[in-house]
Amino acid sequence: MKSRLIALVTLALWMSACGSPSANEPPVPAARTAQAAPNAAQTAAVMRAAGYTQRGGKWMGNCGEPGAPEADGWFDVEIDSFGDLNEDGRPEAMIAEGGSSYCFGMVGYGFTLMSQTTSGWTAMLQGEQGMPALYDRPGQAWPDIEVGGPGSDCFAFLRWNGTEYAYAGRSLEGRICELDPAFAQTSGSATSPAESRGGLEFPPLPKGYYAYGTDCRQAIASGDADNPPMGLLFFDQDRMGEFDGAATIEGFDDLGGGRYRVHARYFGNGDDETGTSDPFILRVTGPTSFVAEYEEAGDVAHVHCPTSMVPRAIRESWYE
Repeated sequence: MKSRLIALVTLALWMSACGSPSANEPPVPAARTAQAAPNAAQTAAVMRAAGYTQRGGKWMGNCGEPGAPEADGWFDVEIDSFGDLNEDGRPEAMIAEGGSSYCFGMVGYGFTLMSQTTSGWTAMLQGEQGMPALYDRPGQAWPDIEVGGPGSDCFAFLRWNGTEYAYAGRSLEGRICELDPAFAQTSGSATSPAESRGGLEFPPLPKGYYAYGTDCRQAIASGDADNPPMGLLFFDQDRMGEFDGAATIEGFDDLGGGRYRVHARYFGNGDDETGTSDPFILRVTGPTSFVAEYEEAGDVAHVHCPTSMVPRAIRESWYE
């Protein structure tokens, strides 16, 4: 499989210009701390953490749904770039996924971004559709990610908002065509935790969907508009819940060392107006992952699933 970053350089040869992109932010291709290519052990650790398996001596992923022909769901993967993107001394791995229109639609390619933490590798972006190109911006620790594909218009790009990569507008070869209003504010406004009643508004994690007991692809594939997904929940400063109910979140206490007490209250059916207080400990294990320490259920690992991975039918039928 061709290198996605090389492919993005050649993309300009068959792509026409995007109107009149704004020149207020000149593109700067990301040139972060170079590292040696990952060895076999590092590659295996990254691939397994991302949920890939070896078939015939090479690493592959699968997007097939239960009951679908096995061959349709398999696609090739490779580590396309390996280096320290935010200069924190730990590497990131950009994994190119591709060669399958069944899995990635007309563009035929996708990508996953993994980051090494003190506890192992964790996904920052997983199962994104398109071809990524990285661009540094002044004052930003993480580069922007332009997600290319077929067409002649500007492409969507992602920007780090302090807790996760989020949609930030459209760009072409790094030049901003349109900037989402959420990123028009001064940098840092999205990273300062607001204080609430005796604690933080939210731990240093992305809000949104999380898979537990499985990975994002399997949790999402288990449901549709008519069937609730298993192992998928929504978590923000107000609630933590699945398709059949949610706990009200009343606040967070910072215990230090990446551990937080979550004040949760569960309400039963019927006339239960006061609910039952049932706090638990949340232990951050990476930029997009945590372990919930429950007294009865024990430790349960959670990994963030970008909203773009969750079909609208599932969101509207079971969570919104």
